Amino acid sequence: MVQDMEDRHLKILLVLALAARIGVFLIAGRGGVLIGEGRVYSDLAVNILEGRGFTLSPSMLYPDEDPEVTRLLYTRTFQFYQRVDGFYGVLRPGRPTIFIPPGYPMLMAAVYSIFGAGDLLAVRGLQLAAGLVTVMLGFILARRHLSGRPLALVCLFMALDPFEIYYEAIPATQAAFSLLFMSALLLSTSSLDRRSAPRALLASAVWGLAYYVRPAALPVMAVFILCILAAPGRAMLRRAALAGACSAVFLAVLAPWAVYAHSVSGQWRITPTQGGVNIWEAGGRIFSSHFEGEARGAESLYGPLRAEYSGSIRKPWLAEFPEFRDEPEWVRDSILTERSIEFLAANPGLLPRLVLLRFTEFFKPFPFNEFPIHYMLAGLLTFGLVLLFAGAGLVLHLGARQPASLMLALTVVAYTLAHLASISGTPHRVALDFPLAVLAGTGFGVFRARAGAARRSSVARPDS
Repeated sequence: MVQDMEDRHLKILLVLALAARIGVFLIAGRGGVLIGEGRVYSDLAVNILEGRGFTLSPSMLYPDEDPEVTRLLYTRTFQFYQRVDGFYGVLRPGRPTIFIPPGYPMLMAAVYSIFGAGDLLAVRGLQLAAGLVTVMLGFILARRHLSGRPLALVCLFMALDPFEIYYEAIPATQAAFSLLFMSALLLSTSSLDRRSAPRALLASAVWGLAYYVRPAALPVMAVFILCILAAPGRAMLRRAALAGACSAVFLAVLAPWAVYAHSVSGQWRITPTQGGVNIWEAGGRIFSSHFEGEARGAESLYGPLRAEYSGSIRKPWLAEFPEFRDEPEWVRDSILTERSIEFLAANPGLLPRLVLLRFTEFFKPFPFNEFPIHYMLAGLLTFGLVLLFAGAGLVLHLGARQPASLMLALTVVAYTLAHLASISGTPHRVALDFPLAVLAGTGFGVFRARAGAARRSSVARPDS
């Protein structure tokens, strides 16, 4: 009876999720959602489709003038790209690249082969449809750990999570990664619960596919291996053999990318060449001339820190972006990484402050830039409430003896720590929203039960 009622509620919520995505698709079709970095992925996809390989077109450094790209900050950014002959300062147009993992551009190329090159509306529509599947996977994960009112509230959040829906409508990696992330997480927890080796191997393969979209899959794959080794019910030798087999499957899926990277750079690697840019963006850029005239949100977040360190920063020249000329992108990545590490080492009190600020940005429930007030309210009333109870849920799942609960909690921890170490912000967090919601549902369930018990106790207590 209870299960039938839950099934009806979830079907209603699924219809609500569908309606929300149809509405956002209509808004996107009218230009109400920006393209952003989708231009870069789209150009890579078109070049793949038309046989020019995994390269960025030289014309990308010289965008057409239109209302969206005539802002001073945008113009200065492209002048910087043109000066060093590199998109983001590193990605070299007209040359084979390993700056961006190929998964998402290849997905876009597949869409273009059906709907026509450059059809970003088709990409958005398919991402919103994929988002509906992600919601269904979220419902399955939630039902494994929750029931009753907490289940209904968590699934309501999943159906209408404004961050998830917003990034599904942008031609970017979040929607595809969220789908693969949830698929792999469900397979991983299921394989641990059922002690199923085939499911564990399949989960490893899906984590490998997710890596092709965002390398953030790597720390969660490491968590999965640790959970296999720690899971009870098998002899240690069998657990070690399964962990080794899963690692082999994960690496086998990534082997084509490693071979391609070696053919381009002469180096055996699976990591893209964007680590140096990420570290510089998070640390050095704030104290460089590139931060002048920055967007309002960045000014609000980093302006006070920049002002505090003004005049006292050590080795400030290391914060400036190097004046590259014809260096390949993997050399640029290495130089940027070395300079950024040396800059942070020269200012040892800076890194903890930067990580704290990024922690704020990673988990913020509303945007810092100028957005309508309903954007802020939507974030506070959804993800804001998730944050309120997620910490308690995390502690409860870490203390549980079930392997699936441990996998869920450690996934949240590892994914968060990996992004704090690489000093990443909100867009990178989106895939974690649904697991965080399940943790929050657990915390809310315990809070609700204890509040109810306290209320009943106060009613039953006789008057003194």
